[in-house]
Amino acid sequence: MGLGLGFFHSFRQLPALWIPLAVALPGLLLAWKWRPALLLTVAAGAFAWGIWQAELRLAVQWPVGQDFSVRGRIVSIPQSGGREYRFLVAPEHWSAGAGAGARPDTILVHGNLPEVPVVGQRWQLRLHSESLASLPGSPFADLARQRFWAGEGGVARLQDARLLPVSRVNLQDDIAVAREAVLHASNMALNREAAGFVQALSIGVGNQLPPEIWQVYRDTGTAHLLVISGSHVAAVAGLALWLGQWLWRRIPWLVARWPAQTAGVLCSIPAAWGYASFAGMQIPGERAAWMITAAALAHLLGRPNNAWQGLSLAALLIAFGNPGALVDVGFWLSLGAVAVLVAIGYGEGGWRTLLRSQWMVSIALMPLLAGLFGQVSLISPIANVLVIPLVEMLAVPLALLGAFLALLDLELLSRLLFHLVALEMDAVTALLRILLQIPFARVSTGTGRSWALLAAVLGLGIFFLPPGWPGRPLALLGMVPLLIPVGGTADLELRALDAGSGMLLFWQKGSQSGIFSANLWKAASRRSGSLALTAALRQQGVTRVDAWLRSDISAPQPLPV
Repeated sequence: MGLGLGFFHSFRQLPALWIPLAVALPGLLLAWKWRPALLLTVAAGAFAWGIWQAELRLAVQWPVGQDFSVRGRIVSIPQSGGREYRFLVAPEHWSAGAGAGARPDTILVHGNLPEVPVVGQRWQLRLHSESLASLPGSPFADLARQRFWAGEGGVARLQDARLLPVSRVNLQDDIAVAREAVLHASNMALNREAAGFVQALSIGVGNQLPPEIWQVYRDTGTAHLLVISGSHVAAVAGLALWLGQWLWRRIPWLVARWPAQTAGVLCSIPAAWGYASFAGMQIPGERAAWMITAAALAHLLGRPNNAWQGLSLAALLIAFGNPGALVDVGFWLSLGAVAVLVAIGYGEGGWRTLLRSQWMVSIALMPLLAGLFGQVSLISPIANVLVIPLVEMLAVPLALLGAFLALLDLELLSRLLFHLVALEMDAVTALLRILLQIPFARVSTGTGRSWALLAAVLGLGIFFLPPGWPGRPLALLGMVPLLIPVGGTADLELRALDAGSGMLLFWQKGSQSGIFSANLWKAASRRSGSLALTAALRQQGVTRVDAWLRSDISAPQPLPV
């Protein structure tokens, strides 16, 4: 099914639905006599599924310049920008003025709200529809394609809003109330940045952390610590398994009829899915929940647990629910990291295996990160070895326990734990900043050197062969071309970058480079130009420019600070 969906994404234009169906039918007929023909049918069926899902999204019509009302639920983490919020809403009911025809699954809403929005809340919104061209872009990712597959088919400005009462018979409302309680408790106990660490580690909300903090963790290859990863879900599921067994053994009548281990395994499944939902159902959390469910069902059915089958099942179900996940960078980074851990037998050895796993994951993901982002972190293995035990074994349990105590309204204890988490994460951030001062901590590789990426992939393919193959360590020589800094071109290259209402030009000749900017006094223009310039520098493997010429002839007077 993965091959069928991958082949579907290779087309630049949407094929006709009858083509894969015509391929699937002969495969189904041949399968009666030749079982492998069933694989052809499955691949063609997945191809047809992708076409059908794309056609459903293409049928959405979004009118521009209309006023209408919707009643819906916030399904994304609200982003605060100045005096307004941006968030996704899944409409439950549309007013008559919203127009007929197919409507988008989610719409991006921006504007002011009477109170702080939280994922899962239900609102009655009065909106003014805008053009899809007003949606923000990014030079680092194909956001248009991601929005298409996520069902984000509309954008609107908020004119009026009213928070709807909580329904106690709705599980999503209960989850929203719990998330809001943790947000308010952490914000009351700590400043904005410190509370951002607590929220990122407990409920997957990292929008309060400033960009410079995120940059430190990205440059050291440890940004995965600030999102809800599979280890968070596994820790909660493991706690539920242990607690279920302990309680079950306290009642002899239950133990005599059903083993305590089976009861604990059953408790781990809802615990994994409950926490994944509580943390926003991000791809790493959903993947971990599927793998835990597969392992639990294998135990209950008396079947051996195979981590590869659990990982492939999780990937299949995520992609089946959203075929666009195959073009999501986070999907491949999450699966790739877990695949390396499974391949080396993570958790089956002692501390030596844990240390070996960190640098092997860093090496395995290096070509992917270099090809996507134009730079790699050479200190990532060291940073992960030093920081992961501090965060995963201390900060995360304290943050989760503090969130649990906040839900129980034990304010004093939750504030104490939140302060401990903030102190530890401040120390971790300071340690990462020190590591970034090491020479060649980061290497700009550029994004256009396909031959270097191919050499690295081939080298890794040899390196991860089973033990005993001759020359396996020499395979790391395939990484050398990738780590050579990008050299400048002999000809003058001039590129106009997106800077909103301002102007931003990037030039490079040989090893010299510079920028020319004009009229970047608007905050929106500076943000847009900053993203575009960062992307251009990484593509060219440039760490700093030699000259910056500014021209602000249309800036307001007096000149803004």
